[in-house]
Amino acid sequence: MIKALLFDFARVILFPRDDLYKGELNKLHTKLSLLHGYSFTNEFAMDPTMLEYLTSLKILLPLYMFTSGTIQNAPEIRPTLDGLFKKIYSASEMGIPKEYPLAYKTIIEDIGVGEKEIVFIDDAPQNIEAALKAGLHAVHYKNIDALKKQLNDFLKELPS
Repeated sequence: MIKALLFDFARVILFPRDDLYKGELNKLHTKLSLLHGYSFTNEFAMDPTMLEYLTSLKILLPLYMFTSGTIQNAPEIRPTLDGLFKKIYSASEMGIPKEYPLAYKTIIEDIGVGEKEIVFIDDAPQNIEAALKAGLHAVHYKNIDALKKQLNDFLKELPS
C-alpha cells in the first residue's frame, strides 16, 4: 500500500511563462535573479490545477518533493510549498544527482517507509529510471489528466 507521494517540481508543478523555453528552470532562475528588476512571478508560474490536486492528495497521504536545485526556495512560492509538502529534498543540497538511485534510497530512509510504499512523479525519464532502480513506484509525468489516471491505480488501494 502506498504511504507517500514524492513529486518533482520543475515542469510538474512549476513552469516557465515562456512556453518556448525548454531549458532547466533552476538555471534560468539563477541567471535571471542576477538582473535588476527580476520578478519571479513574471517568469514562472505554478500550475493552479496541480496545486488544487496536491491539496486534495495531501488529505490522503503525506506529500514530499524532490527537486534538482534551489528554485523552490524563492520567497514568492516557498510558503505555498511548505503548506503542501511535508519535506522538500534538493539533489543539489544533498550532493547526489537525481539520476542516481542512491538519492532515492537516501530519501526512502529519511521518510521511513518501504520503497514500494512511495510513488515518485517526474517528467524526466532518467529520473524515473533511477527511482525504479531504487525500488520506488514511478509515474512519468506528461500532463495533469494523465497523472490523475495513473495515480488513481495506486490510490484505490488506500482505505476509505
